[in-house]
Amino acid sequence: MVLYYPHKQAASRGMYIVARTATDAANATGGIVSEIHRLDPDAPVYKSAQWKKRLHTSLARPRFLMSLLVAFAGFALIFGVSWTLRAVVISG
Repeated sequence: MVLYYPHKQAASRGMYIVARTATDAANATGGIVSEIHRLDPDAPVYKSAQWKKRLHTSLARPRFLMSLLVAFAGFALIFGVSWTLRAVVISG
């Protein structure tokens, strides 16, 4: 569910602008920034990035932690199976 709140009603410290372009997004960034500065010359514009890059950056840490968890789970499974087989071989 997406809700729209006017900026004056729910003001926050930051504001995001998302634009969909038919051409390369890197070429459109300059035009969008110049249009923002035309409307409000004092508006700070920073951290402009493509959506895919921002998504990849935000998911990098959880992806790494999940990979680490899977690796440790794999090692635990291998050690558990090897110790079980060793116990069966020794006792039997």
